[in-house]
Amino acid sequence: MSSSTLKTFSFTGTNRKGASVKGDIEAGNIQLAQAKLRKQGVIADRIKPKSNPLFVKGVRDKDVTFFTRQLGTMLKSGIPITQALEITAEGQKNPAFKNQILQIKRDIESGLSLHEALRRHPKQFDDLYRSLVESGELSGNLEGMLGRIAEYKEKILSIKSKIKKAAYYPVFVLLFAFSITLFLMLKVVPQFVDMFEQQGADLPTITKVVTTMSEWLQDWWIIMLLVIVGTVIGFFQLLKRSKSFQQQMDVFLLKLPLFGSLIKRSILARFARTLSTSFSSGVPMVECLDSCAKAANNYVYTNAILKIKEDVASGQELAFAMKQTGVFTPLMIQMTNIGEESGAIDDMEDKAADYYEQEVDDTVEGLLSLIEPAMMILLGGIITVILLAIYLPIFDIGSLVG
Repeated sequence: MSSSTLKTFSFTGTNRKGASVKGDIEAGNIQLAQAKLRKQGVIADRIKPKSNPLFVKGVRDKDVTFFTRQLGTMLKSGIPITQALEITAEGQKNPAFKNQILQIKRDIESGLSLHEALRRHPKQFDDLYRSLVESGELSGNLEGMLGRIAEYKEKILSIKSKIKKAAYYPVFVLLFAFSITLFLMLKVVPQFVDMFEQQGADLPTITKVVTTMSEWLQDWWIIMLLVIVGTVIGFFQLLKRSKSFQQQMDVFLLKLPLFGSLIKRSILARFARTLSTSFSSGVPMVECLDSCAKAANNYVYTNAILKIKEDVASGQELAFAMKQTGVFTPLMIQMTNIGEESGAIDDMEDKAADYYEQEVDDTVEGLLSLIEPAMMILLGGIITVILLAIYLPIFDIGSLVG
């Protein structure tokens, strides 16, 4: 029975001790599943194909990183690879990734090497990952190589996490400020407007502006929300489907004040870390640069690295080719040049990665220290304006009564 035709069935039944059991089992059909359960001492009273969930959770980089670390640790402890894969699969909370790991296990049992089995899952295990695994298998140090891959992926994930932290914080604060403002304008301000109209007071300009905005929002807030949500969804769909729009956004992001510098540093850190890890593992330089281009995740730098790859393939020195692109910092070029002259490119790129990762840390901390008070001032300013608009007429009415 081909592994590709195996299906997952859910069952309930009783074991040899008469206790009720339930779970999932893989087999070609229901009859084979029943036979497999009988061998395990389980008499099934209900067995049926397991339905796929409506929303399938994707496999995250974090899942792959943890899997890599866990697999390397178990292999280092002397556990056979098929058994290690089965153990890691059982510990997975993501059903999709669990099935992939079990598929890899079956492929290895059928005679494939690990890197060949991983080739059937290119979305989760990219060219660099598979090349490094292959190098580990050829050198007889697969467990050590998996540890290095895990360390590499952990550092890349750390950089991405810091970028997200710097981007998400102001978005969250703005959403919070928008929600508070909407609540005040729709629920609080109208109550005071009714009171002011009953008193017949002459309202200050700021109150007139706020009450006019409140009335407008009461009539149009649903449409406004739909427009905002539609714009956001449309933006991300366009970003997902339009290559030219993606490229324009990549260029735009690099030009942003403060954030542009952070993005550049994170790309340089990923470039240096990827080059160091792959080159030190015996991957040819041209293939290393291919992996670096994919890791850049930015149109400007991806194109620049692919141009470097062409120049290096034609015989140019790496540092010179990097300088010609005009997108790498003098420090990065200088460190690469020293690495080439000393024959220790991997060591120098490793040092460059450490430096730029620290730069990312420092930049994120600096940005957050600027963004936090700015967001608080913005939120406080909005609330203050609305409160002034509400209470100034109350003070005027109070003074007239007095």
